[in-house]
Amino acid sequence: MASVFAQSDTASIRGTVIDASARFVADSAIRLVMDGKTLAETKTDSTGAYLFSNLQPGSYTVNATIQGGMASGKVQLGTGNSSRLILMDSSPNLIPQSAPLALRGKIIDASGALIPGVTVTATNSVTRKATTTVTGVEKTLGTYYFTGLEPGMYTVSASLTGFGTFASSLQLASEITTQNITLVLAADGRMVPKTCSVPVCL
Repeated sequence: MASVFAQSDTASIRGTVIDASARFVADSAIRLVMDGKTLAETKTDSTGAYLFSNLQPGSYTVNATIQGGMASGKVQLGTGNSSRLILMDSSPNLIPQSAPLALRGKIIDASGALIPGVTVTATNSVTRKATTTVTGVEKTLGTYYFTGLEPGMYTVSASLTGFGTFASSLQLASEITTQNITLVLAADGRMVPKTCSVPVCL
C-alpha cells in the first residue's frame, strides 16, 4: 500500500473497487493527486481494497483505472481524519462510503392494498452485511425504511407466509432510493415473485 507524508496527525483514504456485477477488482491502478501532481500510486489487492495513509489535511483527487476506463473523485481530509471511498465500475464517480444512504418503499398485494408484517432484508452484495426490518401497521402500514446503508449493490428480499417471495438487485448511489414491491399469493405452494418499481408495477 502507498504512504505519503510520514508525519503525525495525518489522515488516510481507503476503499474498495468493485465491478458492475459487485465483484472485487484486483490489481486496479489507483493514483492520489493534489494540485495536479501525483503524490502516490498503488494497486488494489486481491480483495479489491486500496489504501493511502499518512496524508496531510487537504483536498485530494483519487483516480482509478478499471477495465480500461478511468474514474475519479475528490475528498477533503481534515487533521487525523480518514475517508472511505468505494468505486463502482458502473458509475464514473467515487462515492463517499461514510455518507449513509436510505432505502424505503411500500409493499402491496395484487389488489393494491398495503401489507403489514412483511419481513424485508437488504443485503450488501460486497460485504454480505444484511439488514432486516418488518413493514409496519397503522401510520406506517405496509412501509419499510432502512437508514445508514453504504453505497453499492444490494439484494432486497421480502417475504410473508402465504405470499410469493420477492428478490431483486439494485444499486444505492443517491441519498434516498425508493423500491416498491408487489407480493402475490403463492400458487400451488410455489413462490411467485412480482416486482413493482416506482411508478409502474411489472
